[in-house]
Amino acid sequence: TGEEFDISVGLHTCGLLTDATLALSVRRRVMACIVPCCYGQVAAFKEDHDRGQGTAARTQPLSLKMQEALMLQEQQQQQQQ
Repeated sequence: TGEEFDISVGLHTCGLLTDATLALSVRRRVMACIVPCCYGQVAAFKEDHDRGQGTAARTQPLSLKMQEALMLQEQQQQQQQ
C-alpha cells in the first residue's frame, strides 16, 4: 500500500510466507517479528515424534542455525543412550 510502518509482524507464517515477510522488512528497512507455525515441520526432525505428518522432512526451519542446533541436540541425545 505504500504506507509507512516500523515493524512487520508475521503470525503463523510458514514457508514462503515467512520469506515474503522478511523480504518486505528488508526492502522497507524495518524490523521484523516472525512467529511461524512450523511446529509440525520441526517435529519432523525427531524420529520419536508422531506429529508432522504431511510435512517434508528436514525442509523447515529454513534457518541453518536452528537446523544445526536441532541436529546437535539430536546427536547429544543419541550419545547419552
